[in-house]
Amino acid sequence: GIYLGDSLEAFFYAASLAVGQHCDLPPVLLHRVLDVLRMKSGDRMVLFNGRGGEYICVLNTALKQVQV
Repeated sequence: GIYLGDSLEAFFYAASLAVGQHCDLPPVLLHRVLDVLRMKSGDRMVLFNGRGGEYICVLNTALKQVQV
């Protein structure tokens, strides 16, 4: 991910993103978020897809998803 100072971690997410959407995180990203960064349910991050959008998302560790 890209470290944004004291703000949020940002990660590339190849699929389309839309507000209100629930996204399954790919295994590599899920490993980084849960095991390396030790993020918890309710933590926020930014997902971007390289098509001009950056979306703040909330992590749900039980579902292994984020909500955009």
